[in-house]
Amino acid sequence: ENIINHNNDFLTQNKQKEQVQTKNSKKTTNISSEKSKNWDTKAALTRVGGQAERLLPLIELFLNDIPIRLDELQEAVNKDNDDDEIRRAAHTIKGVAANLGALKLQHLAAQIESDVKLHKLELIPHNMSKLVSICEQLKVAMMQYMNEHSSSTTLTDKPIELNNKQLLDLLQPLAEKIQTGDYIETKEVTFLKSGTSNKKISVQLRELYDQISQFDFNTALETLNDIIVQLDEV
Repeated sequence: ENIINHNNDFLTQNKQKEQVQTKNSKKTTNISSEKSKNWDTKAALTRVGGQAERLLPLIELFLNDIPIRLDELQEAVNKDNDDDEIRRAAHTIKGVAANLGALKLQHLAAQIESDVKLHKLELIPHNMSKLVSICEQLKVAMMQYMNEHSSSTTLTDKPIELNNKQLLDLLQPLAEKIQTGDYIETKEVTFLKSGTSNKKISVQLRELYDQISQFDFNTALETLNDIIVQLDEV
């Protein structure tokens, strides 16, 4: 099954060039709009003097640290709603989010902190679910930013692990570019070097990176299709 037919977001092969450009334009607008709601990059850059190279290590630190903070918060929630631990964990996340301009994350963490103070513990599971969802969206947005601005000398070699949804969100626009023959810059495929919990898929992502680098786009589409099938089955 062709990758475009496999995922509803992919462009079908019989679309006219004008339709392709229109759809891509709308998708780009939607992605930018969603990113701006979740993450104020201008505010984050202002905190580091407007220098992207100084922001990148902070983003990487956040991406590596936030799963630990979420686990701490979830553990506190599971521990018979330990008020002090929940408030402390939520406060930490709120501060980290504020430093990076992650507005929605900051708001939700503050809301959980407030829920504890007002003894509205029944609201915490719902807000916790929203918090996790926002973190996943942030991870995709920040990975895209890193792909656009990173250099080999800026970041550490520690891989950032992506989950299935995040991989799909990053692979879809890449597949569209390959299908329509658009030029792909190296920085747009940097995320293919990221780690995943599935060793087979991690190997295939590296292979995909090599195939795109060598302009072997037919094989790259086949690899992409196989990866997406596996991600959907997990």
